[in-house]
Amino acid sequence: MLKTNNLKYIYEDGTIALKNITIDLNVGNIIGIIGSNGSGKTTLFLNLLGILKPTEGEIYLGIDKYRYNKKFLVNLRKSVGIVFQNPDRQIFYSKVYDDIAFGLRNLGYDEDEVKERVDRALKKVDGEDFKDKPVHFLSYGQKKRVAIAGVLAMDNEVIFFDEPTAGLDPDMERRMIEILKGISNEGKKIVIASHDMNLIYRICDYGYVLNRGEILASDKIEKVFLMDDILEKAKLAEPWLVKLHKNLEIPLFKKEEELYSYWKNNKNPS
Repeated sequence: MLKTNNLKYIYEDGTIALKNITIDLNVGNIIGIIGSNGSGKTTLFLNLLGILKPTEGEIYLGIDKYRYNKKFLVNLRKSVGIVFQNPDRQIFYSKVYDDIAFGLRNLGYDEDEVKERVDRALKKVDGEDFKDKPVHFLSYGQKKRVAIAGVLAMDNEVIFFDEPTAGLDPDMERRMIEILKGISNEGKKIVIASHDMNLIYRICDYGYVLNRGEILASDKIEKVFLMDDILEKAKLAEPWLVKLHKNLEIPLFKKEEELYSYWKNNKNPS
C-alpha cells in the first residue's frame, strides 16, 4: 500500500508546497485528506500518482520505492488511479465507450477483455444507458460517472477522488456516495480530498489535516473533528453532527440515522 516518508515538494518558483509529509494509507479504508484551498492536497495527490517527483523524501508502493522510469510508472498506473474534480479534465474521447476503454487499450489489453471491463465498470456506476452516447450529450453528473468508470475499468487498488460531489445535485450526490461505498466494499482503497466536511465525516474512517503543506493532525475521523484548535488553524468547518454533539450535549453520531433513532428513543413524551 502507499506511504510516504518526509515528503517535500518545491515548485520551480521556490514555493514550498509540501513539507515533511509522512502518511500511510494502511490506516483506513476510506481516507480523507482535508484542508483549505492552497493547503497542498492536489500537489500531494500528484506526487502519489507519480506525475510530480518529490524534491525530497520517499514514496512507497508496498515495499517498492517510487522510481520514475517507464516500467515502474506503467505498473503504478495499474495500481493507482484518480478521478479529478472536473470530469472534462479526464474525458478525451467523443464516445463514452471509447473513453472508458482508452487506458486499457493503451496498456495493450485485447478487445474482449476491454469490453468485459468497460461493461462491468459502467454497471458499477449505473451508466449502461449512455454507453454508446457522445460525451457532449451527457450531463455533468453523467460525465462524473464516466470518469469514475474509466478508473474502475483499470481495476486500481487505490483510487483518489478530488471533490467527488462538487457540482452535483442532491440526488446525484446521494448516488455518488453509494458508488464510493460500493467501491470500498470491493476492497479498494479510497482517498478523498474535499471541502465538504459533512461528506468527509460521513464516509471516511480516517483523516489527515493538511495546512500550508504540512500535516497538522491525523486520526480516526471522529477524533479529528473534535480537535478544535486544529480545525481553527486549518480553517475547516465542523460537520453538522459534530456541532449538535458539542452544542446540545448529545452523543456523537457518525450517521444521521443514528441521531434520529436516538431522538425517537429518548425524547420526552408530550
